[in-house]
Amino acid sequence: MAQLNVKENAFSAVRELLKISVDEVSAEVRVRGIDKRMPGEVMRDLFGAMEALGAADELRGTIGEYFAKAFVRPVLSVHAVSVVKNGGSDETSSVFAVKLDDSEGKKSSAEELCGVVSGAISFVNQAFGAGSELTLWSSQCGIDISSLVVERCFLNDIPTKRSGLTEFTTVTDSLVAFERQLAELHMLDNDDSRPITSVVGRLDEIYASQRCDAALKSARVLAENSKFAIHDLSQHETWSIDLVRELVGAASSDVSPQLADAVNKIGSGHVFPKCTISQTANQLLAEAYKL
Repeated sequence: MAQLNVKENAFSAVRELLKISVDEVSAEVRVRGIDKRMPGEVMRDLFGAMEALGAADELRGTIGEYFAKAFVRPVLSVHAVSVVKNGGSDETSSVFAVKLDDSEGKKSSAEELCGVVSGAISFVNQAFGAGSELTLWSSQCGIDISSLVVERCFLNDIPTKRSGLTEFTTVTDSLVAFERQLAELHMLDNDDSRPITSVVGRLDEIYASQRCDAALKSARVLAENSKFAIHDLSQHETWSIDLVRELVGAASSDVSPQLADAVNKIGSGHVFPKCTISQTANQLLAEAYKL
């Protein structure tokens, strides 16, 4: 019971030392001392007590979970963020404040979002004097933060056209650099537990999966829609890349090289007979060509 009481007191003290508050327009991380003692001094004493109980990792896990859920998740859930304060108000208190903007007109880049998160982590480390003698974070915290970044800055922003993947490497490079920062801050153990590096290496696979999921969803809607309006093919329409583009409704750059090559091999000598097909079938065919 005495050990349990010490743990509960330690967890309560951490919440007093590290306060995170978030509303619709701002997020704030405040570090302050207790009883006129410096934050780092109090935190070192807490970890000393928890080390004696073999519960220091449990305390690190509590700090990391609190920080990820209370600060990182809300910051990554809005369109735009910007740091408005980073520093001390007096010897025993300091604040890291962020402006949140969820309006449609603004959008922070992945690099900017990750910069705010890493800035907050560095602020907390500096405020508590974290270093070789005081480790605040568990590796699970680094994994949780990386996973939130993957969801917000990677999976939701993958281009819908393959031509956009080349430019998207700018985003993936900044995400990998952020994860490297987490490792340097001792928040990730090794290469086997790095969510960002893992998904970036599977970008092509994930892109294809997303596009197929979108096409299947569209196909289901079309197949379940009772539209039987007819579509007449002209008597002398020939199989050509121009016809494919017309069916797909796409520019030449949107037609995959494999499809263009297949069309060229068939040649323009093949003529469609005059026929009538359902509008639904025609739209389904267009969806297939888009893939």
